[in-house]
Amino acid sequence: MTEPMRFANILIIKPSALGDVVHALPVLTALRRRFADAKITWMIRPEFAPLLDCVPGLDEKLLFNRKQLGRWYTPQGITAMKSLIGQLRAAKYDLILDFQGLLRTALLSWLSGSPTRVGMANAREGAPLFYTHRVTPPADSLHMVDRCRTLLEAIGVRDFDPHSPLAAPAKSVEYARGLLDEAKLAPGRFA
Repeated sequence: MTEPMRFANILIIKPSALGDVVHALPVLTALRRRFADAKITWMIRPEFAPLLDCVPGLDEKLLFNRKQLGRWYTPQGITAMKSLIGQLRAAKYDLILDFQGLLRTALLSWLSGSPTRVGMANAREGAPLFYTHRVTPPADSLHMVDRCRTLLEAIGVRDFDPHSPLAAPAKSVEYARGLLDEAKLAPGRFA
């Protein structure tokens, strides 16, 4: 039996699309259970970042500003790209899980200097060239949740529940209570 994999600083790369981000949320729960003391960061587009405030277990968000980074050839794009690469390198991730599977995310994982970069063997645009571990997707399913499970199994995470708990952030709950009080509505007594 081999020694189980241990990671202390993990980056999940799944910046978009919103539905796929939702399908990937159980990854966070599974990673937190398996690597309880690890720092876990999620790379996500700014417009989807508030969703991650509703999921327990995340330590940090790394914003992927697609509008700026998509124009890498402009002065602002070059500045944004240098900044993101600098943040990736400074973080010293020991595991990166690329759930996006595109050339740009695989290249960013490689540029980070992380020694362990995991992605799908059939990722698009040549992305697998930049992974240290290429995982064969499940033959019987194309669903994002099954692909997530397969990537996690490649690093020894077997306890995967496809459901993820969501909870409204405390300040959102307080704000809603304020609105109810202002309108003189009792919780649960309105549609």
